[in-house]
Amino acid sequence: MSPATIRAANLRIAPGRFRSDLLRDQGKMVGYMDARYSGYDPVGNREEPGWDTSDLATTPQVQAVFNDYIREQLDYKTDLEYLTLIDVLSEWSWKHQTDLGGSAALLRPPNTIVDLSEAMAENPSMRVFAAMGYYDFSTPYFQQQYDFAHLHLPADLRRNLSIERYEAGHMPYIDNAALARLKNDLTRWYLER
Repeated sequence: MSPATIRAANLRIAPGRFRSDLLRDQGKMVGYMDARYSGYDPVGNREEPGWDTSDLATTPQVQAVFNDYIREQLDYKTDLEYLTLIDVLSEWSWKHQTDLGGSAALLRPPNTIVDLSEAMAENPSMRVFAAMGYYDFSTPYFQQQYDFAHLHLPADLRRNLSIERYEAGHMPYIDNAALARLKNDLTRWYLER
């Protein structure tokens, strides 16, 4: 991004603007769920991409593999359609979303870290495994780092929180190297207690 654009935004670039501007000189935009994916922007001057290029590149394959697995391998019979994240977002609870001044570009993702703190306090034996992808704009890496650092929990409950980081986006299982690490990390985590 140009230094002038960054200065004009007072060093606070909205994620959508960043995704639109980063590769603008190539006529492309960056993915939301996984910033390693990019796609062409036919408009070229959007403030925010109109779709997620990483979702378009990955969701059909994930949906097909999941449907095959539950129907063929698990022999689960249903007429219901498996809904992807895009299909269910309209029903999502956005009660913790913060409006920073009325502009859609200034809406923050919902902050549910308060709910996690309360759930862990109410159930002291609850264990949490967090898998963080470096290239995730949906649940941005540094926002997650900040949130987990600011959980309102005593030290003995913090020990129940395991955080692992992956060279991946929102879905580490679509990257073979990240998937292998995730599997090993989860196996170790399940066996810890």
